Amino acid sequence: MDCPTCGKPLKEGAKFCIYCGTKVAQDLPAATTAVKPEEESDHLKEQQIGDLAQTANRRIYWDIQQGQVARVIKSQDLTQFKDVRGVIISEGTTAYVRVNGKTVLTLNGGTYDFKQAKSDKDDAPLKRAWNIVRGLFGKKELTEAEEKSLLKHIQEGSSFTIIMLVDKAFPLLIGAKQTTLDDYKTFRPMSLKTKYLTVQVGVNAYFQIADKEHFIQHWLIDRTELTTTQIVDELSDTVRAYLQSCMEDAEWEGNTVPDDLRRKLKEELNTDAVNKYFGLTIARIVEISAESKDLER
Repeated sequence: MDCPTCGKPLKEGAKFCIYCGTKVAQDLPAATTAVKPEEESDHLKEQQIGDLAQTANRRIYWDIQQGQVARVIKSQDLTQFKDVRGVIISEGTTAYVRVNGKTVLTLNGGTYDFKQAKSDKDDAPLKRAWNIVRGLFGKKELTEAEEKSLLKHIQEGSSFTIIMLVDKAFPLLIGAKQTTLDDYKTFRPMSLKTKYLTVQVGVNAYFQIADKEHFIQHWLIDRTELTTTQIVDELSDTVRAYLQSCMEDAEWEGNTVPDDLRRKLKEELNTDAVNKYFGLTIARIVEISAESKDLER
């Protein structure tokens, strides 16, 4: 069985794809995963998406799957939904509606029911998508400028995206840079040189999105989803470089990192974190572990 999103092979019984984070089986419809393989007819696509919407009482479900930190829903992904009565945003996430690279609406987790069904069957596809967003705008008071801006975007048929971000901190286990994303299923520590030894180091830490604009511009410019594995893959070399700069003159005996060096490593990893990690910051460093094969010989 292959992942319906990225096409990579799935293990038997897998609940989500380890490559892209897509959930294999869902009870509620997610706009970015409702589309079927290209070889199926457009009629079948629309029918199946419609059936999914019915199971959620005509509400679209926007969520982030296990292993994901962010996902992007494009306006085109919403064009096939008709007679939408509301949107459900999973708890623990925030949705950002963005037009022309700017956030025009922010929505926290919860259920957003429209006063009446949005998107008439005779509407143009992109207008149907915008009608869903217009229904969401109805949940907050708009200034006159915001109302004019929204109307302008609808009339012009501007494309938009909905970016889902996790609210809470998430764990990352950072070691050596590996060849493929699949390789990260088996942890491999990074090798660092101290004054006399070569040590194998791993960092277990909780990260959190701190600067959302910086995060979006860096991590999501060419992605439709972002997983913890992809973040580890990109940050491994960065973390290794900062740790190596602190450890190259360090001296210690045994496999335990000295307390003074541990404090120095944590301070270095946390300094200017938002820029180092492109909008992310470290919420908590659980452990910096180290061992030396030189001492074992």
